Amino acid sequence: YQRAFPLLRESRYDQALKALKDFLRVYPDTPYSDNAQYWLGETNYVNQDYELAINEYQALLNTYPDSQKVSHALLKIGYSYAELGNAADARKTLEEVLKLYPGTTAARLADERLRQLKSAGESSS
Repeated sequence: YQRAFPLLRESRYDQALKALKDFLRVYPDTPYSDNAQYWLGETNYVNQDYELAINEYQALLNTYPDSQKVSHALLKIGYSYAELGNAADARKTLEEVLKLYPGTTAARLADERLRQLKSAGESSS
């Protein structure tokens, strides 16, 4: 994990992906495992590989349901659906963030993206 994180900061995403995957393969159940899983999603998101990002964020939700990263992983699943042009799943996921995590940064960001989606939907109709 300590090897992977500097690679992320340096935007060396392919190397970071490999280091994060190696870390999780060797250390699947450490205090950093959920963070490593989250950063796998983030790295794919930054690389605009939104389907893979969704899979990695979903793996966090399934494997580490008590992680502090869960609300932001769910948020980024919503963002990823929006980037893929899947407005219905984006809205559904972002509304779930609002319902499950009211008053949080993730909820505020979900609300902002929902407004953008609504505005974009109105301007395209």
